[in-house]
Amino acid sequence: MALATLRPNVVDFLQVTAAGPEGNYQIEELFIKHDSALANKMLRDTDMRAKFGITILGIRKPDKTMVRNPSAETKIESGDIIILLGASEQLEKLGEI
Repeated sequence: MALATLRPNVVDFLQVTAAGPEGNYQIEELFIKHDSALANKMLRDTDMRAKFGITILGIRKPDKTMVRNPSAETKIESGDIIILLGASEQLEKLGEI
């Protein structure tokens, strides 16, 4: 409620993103297993935006620290939880790797 008052454009963006005419965008999380194709790779090497059209908003590390707006040099490790923004179809494709 306070967010709507203090940051109405942020709330509007999130609402339009979730059910906008451009597609059904979602913010999701992806747990990185030890055998994941993404484990032990730098973000720049995953090419997620080019391959899937997905934006990585953050990474929750196993020690509970949060890396917000991670750089291309951030390493994805097993046990990480990646916070993603993308269209439903794109997120489903990513879940298959």
